[in-house]
Amino acid sequence: ANDFSNTLKAKLSNVNSAIIIKNNIKVAASAWTADTTYEGYPFKASISVTGCTANHAPDVSLSLEDVIAGNFAPSAETYAGGIYIYAKEKPTAEMTIPTILLTKVVN
Repeated sequence: ANDFSNTLKAKLSNVNSAIIIKNNIKVAASAWTADTTYEGYPFKASISVTGCTANHAPDVSLSLEDVIAGNFAPSAETYAGGIYIYAKEKPTAEMTIPTILLTKVVN
């Protein structure tokens, strides 16, 4: 039985696409390229995330070690298919991002 109106049922079915959580995402050292988007952070890595759109707001939780090192920008950006993160210096080794939370912005 449908206990919800069709409108509410449609909204609820979209909840899964509104929030995306990814854990232990590996970013290869080769993923970093030169970039001029943000002064002070001349390197950018593109990270593919299935289902991500430009309308998602990213919350990237770095490891404590990466936070303390201070190499990474405090914000990220989304695009259709993934996110961008930025760094002061190009990492020379693979890094792991413990959690990426993407929340779809609804107007």
